[in-house]
Amino acid sequence: MFPTRKLRASSTGLLLVGWAACCSSKTTTVLGPFGTLNDDPDTGSDATTDARLDVLTCASPNASFSYTESAGTLGLLDTTDGDPMRMMGNPIAIADFDSDGDDDIVLARRSDGIWLQRNTNGELDATLLDATPSVISLALGDLDRDGDLDLVAVGNERPVVLLNDGIGGFSVRADSGLEALTDIHRDVSLGDVDGDGDLDLFATVDPFGKPEGSVFHTLWENDGSAGFMNISSGIAEDTRSGLGWHTLLTDLDGDLDIDLFTSNADQSDWGPNRLVLNDGVGPDGITWRDATDDCTCGLTYSAMGASVGDVNRDGLPDLYVTQSGPSVLLQNLANGQFADATAAFGVETLDIFNHMTFGSLLFDHDNDSWLDVAAIAGPMRGAEPNPAQPDGQTNVLLAGRDGGFDDVSAALGFDDPGTGRAVAAGYLNDDPFLDLVVTNIDGPSRLYLSNCTTSRALIVELRGQASPPFGEGAVVELFAGETVLTAWVSGNPGWAGAMHPRAHFGLGPLEPDRLVVHWPSGRVQALPLALEGSARLLLTEPAH
Repeated sequence: MFPTRKLRASSTGLLLVGWAACCSSKTTTVLGPFGTLNDDPDTGSDATTDARLDVLTCASPNASFSYTESAGTLGLLDTTDGDPMRMMGNPIAIADFDSDGDDDIVLARRSDGIWLQRNTNGELDATLLDATPSVISLALGDLDRDGDLDLVAVGNERPVVLLNDGIGGFSVRADSGLEALTDIHRDVSLGDVDGDGDLDLFATVDPFGKPEGSVFHTLWENDGSAGFMNISSGIAEDTRSGLGWHTLLTDLDGDLDIDLFTSNADQSDWGPNRLVLNDGVGPDGITWRDATDDCTCGLTYSAMGASVGDVNRDGLPDLYVTQSGPSVLLQNLANGQFADATAAFGVETLDIFNHMTFGSLLFDHDNDSWLDVAAIAGPMRGAEPNPAQPDGQTNVLLAGRDGGFDDVSAALGFDDPGTGRAVAAGYLNDDPFLDLVVTNIDGPSRLYLSNCTTSRALIVELRGQASPPFGEGAVVELFAGETVLTAWVSGNPGWAGAMHPRAHFGLGPLEPDRLVVHWPSGRVQALPLALEGSARLLLTEPAH
């Protein structure tokens, strides 16, 4: 996908040169092994690893960043279906499903099932993978450790597990164990909770219409072949209850174990958000600790989802929580403690409590090195119009800067007033800027192609050995002098959105000099580097 210009490996590390911005012919170079690639005195890491470098040049970079709405041009499926219900549906996933170097799109239309749209030279085709309607959430990851990204879908019907053959062909696994889930589920998320390198699964159930205390969110252990066993009994039932919309699986307390943060709606009736910390695996299994009462993250009014990122560059994972009402930024204070920093950073998206945001991203849209916020808004109601849930709620894009955020939604044409639900990002047009897909209910969904500038990025992809296959759960640090950018590798950026697990670092004026990967296995990989232009780097976990 990204033409190679120059690479040199030496005893001092990796020199990456190239990739100014948008679009050229494609080549890929496979490199390694390099025995000295990891040699770093600070970590003691000295294992041999494999690396691949992809770089790209741009003939005509733009003077300033912009988006071009391109759903019709590229052929994104229309999500207009004539159904007046403004509820849940149309989740989205963006990843390289067919292993050709171009990111593809999976869209689960509520009307007719799960569609794969392969990206071929900037055009999207459409193949129906499964006719299950009313899917609410998608998760992606390598469930059977064969080197490609599989899918799990949940919603109004029973879960669907779709195994990828490596070239974008999918088959349904009917005996995954998840067929035991017969209730409606609002969310599914993946993460390696027990540290065995396999992606486990958390399913967030919809309790509406059920007797109180009769249904609970569930945790499922993966046997390494996409077979799942219910291991929920290790977590107390009261921490797996509530009107859950989304559960974020990531390390929130810095021990590399996967923790759980469940966004709960209507908290006055159904209870708070739940933070459940994973204290590691012992003789009796995983030790889970409910940290909700002490985290200052439980009561946010009515949460719909959460995204993770380091907005203030202190190396700690902050949480951006979408809501029925104003969204909330929870600043991580370490040790499972958070503080409401919404006003301090100026990230309020909606100032009316009967407006709602759903899917979200914390990402760097313009590669200026600061994390930005995308939050997708829209009314939620049944078939009859409800004045308390008005139309005309617009999506929000907030540009990060030192100490705060600025609303650039209108300036970039992102303020679509549709019935928005999900958002995901990926690389759809051969440049180092993240493109966005936003799905709507009963209206055209949107595809925002980035128009490249001279701003640079480093994109890091991982291949785990003892860790999960795409490095999910790894913490990646990029050092540039005294500045450190941190990313948590995950395929689940927010409710109803799924993305290829990667670390994207916009660089802006920064000159990076070192990259450190903290693998879930506990291994540490450090690479001194110098970067001219932009690059995408593929790293394999060292064997020891």
